[in-house]
Amino acid sequence: MLAALVASAPQLAARQSSVNPVGVTLHVANRQTGASDTNPGTERLPLRTVGRAAALAAAYNANGVATTVVIHPGIYREAVAFRAETAAPVTFQAAENGTVILSGSDVWTGWQPWRGGVYRHAWPYRWGVVAVPANWPAIAEIARRREMIFVNGRLLTQVLSPGAVTEATFYVDERAGWVYIWPAAGTDMAKSMVEVAIRPNIFKASHTNITIRGLTFQHAATFLDDNAVDVSGGGSALIEDTQYLWNNWGGLDIQDSTNAVVRRGVANYNGGRGMSDWENKNILFEDNETSFNNWRGAWGGFVDWAMGGIKNMRVHGGIWRRHKSFANRSYGLWFDWDNRDVVVEDSVLCDNELSGLFLEASEGPIAVVRSTFCNNAHAGVSGNGTERVTLQDNVFYHNGVSQIELGGSQVRRGVDDWETKQARDLRDQHWALCGNVVVGRTADAQEPGWALTVPDWPWFLSTLKSSGNTWWNAKRSAIFRFAGWRELDLTAWQRLTRQDADSILADPKLPGSDRGSLALAAGSLRRAC
Repeated sequence: MLAALVASAPQLAARQSSVNPVGVTLHVANRQTGASDTNPGTERLPLRTVGRAAALAAAYNANGVATTVVIHPGIYREAVAFRAETAAPVTFQAAENGTVILSGSDVWTGWQPWRGGVYRHAWPYRWGVVAVPANWPAIAEIARRREMIFVNGRLLTQVLSPGAVTEATFYVDERAGWVYIWPAAGTDMAKSMVEVAIRPNIFKASHTNITIRGLTFQHAATFLDDNAVDVSGGGSALIEDTQYLWNNWGGLDIQDSTNAVVRRGVANYNGGRGMSDWENKNILFEDNETSFNNWRGAWGGFVDWAMGGIKNMRVHGGIWRRHKSFANRSYGLWFDWDNRDVVVEDSVLCDNELSGLFLEASEGPIAVVRSTFCNNAHAGVSGNGTERVTLQDNVFYHNGVSQIELGGSQVRRGVDDWETKQARDLRDQHWALCGNVVVGRTADAQEPGWALTVPDWPWFLSTLKSSGNTWWNAKRSAIFRFAGWRELDLTAWQRLTRQDADSILADPKLPGSDRGSLALAAGSLRRAC
């Protein structure tokens, strides 16, 4: 299974790298003197807005003409939408990677001193709270709001009453039409830039063969469960060298696409999730980072539903290669509902508030290889209702409750395949653990640091294959937790399960304890599952 899944990766990457659209080129340069949306969009007479370039690109696309939009350095405070009518490719790219920002915020001046260190400004919006989506749990008000204010690039914390306003916070009084901010100590408001997020989305593209390259998307006042950037309904999308920073909920979302590639992206400090995808086939995520996300959800204690580093749903064929996901206020990497033919390889998922990787309600196969899971508050890998999982040649180090954990309140998950429409009842079975190094945290009452936690489900035990693993905890030998209460050492585990006959209890002497230096020594990988 593993070999077949991994073999598809190079071909997928090759197909996407061959996308090199040629045809009409439009230039956008809002800093250039004479830039105007009435210009033809040449390098000498550029357009002023990306939105105008997108409209022209759509007109060319309708006639089957490939279009490249080259965006020159600057901050573009606008929302852009593009819908393709034909398969002609379109590209939106920075003239120089990292020099172009599409922003959902505007600069507000005219702040008036109010009381103490507080300033105020007229507030013209009546956004209220975002409605809770159907079938979601109750959500605190602060997690359902979407106001964001940045002073010199620093996000102020939102509070919900005038009495709660303190240093580095802000409060919106919608009824009276005022917003109050208290900047951080030492801020000179006369010399400061105050940015207020007002646009809920920054970039939307649909039904298109699109390339997006070198752009940064930030400060979208995104609705709950929405995204700053949406790409949907196309084939051969290539998104590379992009950033999604400080948006109110999601950064990048990809839906209903085939053969999409997301490469070298950074989706950090978003209020809900960094990236997400839905009903995609043959998708490749490579060399991306999704860290420090779900600050908005965490403000309201909302950490376990639709947020985290990256959430993937209904993926049929996908590779996550060299993915990094650190310190999210939720899961680092989450596969939830109807995921199959998935590979996670050479990735690092550490320091997340829940588990590094959560495998939920998915039929598999899912292969997780040569990856590191460290210092996650709950588990390195958690599984609930997921079948045909292979964990091979990974490092699990000092995760809080357990390094690998199976279980949940439901032992069967009813899932429908979005392509075949076939309904299935899934449960945790056909798992393989091979060649892993598993080091539990020094045990205490709050963080017992189990190596492996499993229920006494016969379907799990009878289909488990586990071999060639190195298990270790410096303070305890009983590192397996079985059936919710039994504590087993390796010998007892071997006798109970008839697995791990060639596994050992030994200190693997990893070269380092930091997320980047945890790795198996050369030649230590044992065997294929």
